[in-house]
Amino acid sequence: MRKSIVIGAAVLLLSVPSAAFIQTERTSAHSPTLPRPKGGDEKRGSGLTPNKPRHSCRGVEGLIAESVADIVKRNVAAAGGEARLASVRNLSFTAGGNVYYVTPAGTLKIVVQGLPPAVIEVILVERGLIRRNRLNEMIDTPDIEKARFVFYAKLFGGCFTIGNFAADLRFEGTRRFGPETFYRLSAAVPPMTVEFDLDTAECLLRQVALRGTNPDGSRYEEVFDMGLYQDFQGVKMPSSWFRSLVGGRGNLSEVSDVSFDVPLDRDFFTTTAVNAGEVKVAAGALEGHILALLDQRGSFVLVTNWTPGQAEKAGLTSGASLALRIEDLEREAVFYAGSSEAESANAYQPGARIMTFDPQRGGTFWILFFVPSAEEAAAIKAKVKGLSPVSVRLR
Repeated sequence: MRKSIVIGAAVLLLSVPSAAFIQTERTSAHSPTLPRPKGGDEKRGSGLTPNKPRHSCRGVEGLIAESVADIVKRNVAAAGGEARLASVRNLSFTAGGNVYYVTPAGTLKIVVQGLPPAVIEVILVERGLIRRNRLNEMIDTPDIEKARFVFYAKLFGGCFTIGNFAADLRFEGTRRFGPETFYRLSAAVPPMTVEFDLDTAECLLRQVALRGTNPDGSRYEEVFDMGLYQDFQGVKMPSSWFRSLVGGRGNLSEVSDVSFDVPLDRDFFTTTAVNAGEVKVAAGALEGHILALLDQRGSFVLVTNWTPGQAEKAGLTSGASLALRIEDLEREAVFYAGSSEAESANAYQPGARIMTFDPQRGGTFWILFFVPSAEEAAAIKAKVKGLSPVSVRLR
């Protein structure tokens, strides 16, 4: 039953995905825009054809370098042209519930929002350095995730072109699917490698694959399939992307609120302030705030600002009965330290109210109302706003 509950598979982001990204991406079973062979890396590489020299008097290396430079030039031209992209001072847009601000130099700020005015996390990327404030706590970022954020900064800073990767690109040949042919180029973003597929007709970026190794040694592969391109103030960018991760389902993020050259404070790209509310911990009790409300297939989730350490400090143990209070409404709920424990206890039953935690679905506890009655759902949702007070105590 738990597999039907999709909560924040992160972010930005975008974010293995950022655990704090409380995504509002729509889970989709639609096929990506560019088909991919199923299976391992070897199968994905099939369909490539080597670059053929056009003039026998030139060296192959020189021809490949010329091909890469020509593809980059065509890609930039297709996106609006060198002059238009050079005029951009900053770009901002919303996707998957996160707001992205980026400069052409690759300075990136990701704001992970909840219900307004809640701000759950802020991530800053500059010159390969990552600073993250999640719930008023500066946290470390694994190397594989650092590389992903650096990739975002370069891609978004170039307005979804490969311009910012030009110096490191390698031409890997072409691939064909049906009537369409795609250039494939690769670049290193240590400790990951990145593959770019651009259609040979327009030379727009259609698919990106990020590959590396997770901290536990497992394979990491994240694929972005770009949706339809639209003209945004003279810059052609995808209106959405479909993101899939090895071992999981895909998520569709729609791009909105696209703006160029927004006036920003001088310290905008140095501040990491969030707005997640305070937490009070007492024996057998927690007080805090609601950060987000997520609907999912007849159920809904309230994302809180409580962390596992705070719940442990309060002395909450799995199976404990709680008095849950939201504004002036009080309901009974059951606590489980982890979602796997709730699943083992067969807790996911219609009408159940469960407070639990899953590190893959956010960095805080969430309260699940599993298939509630229409009356209860309406009553609870009517009380919930950004940073609404919420509390639990042992019964």
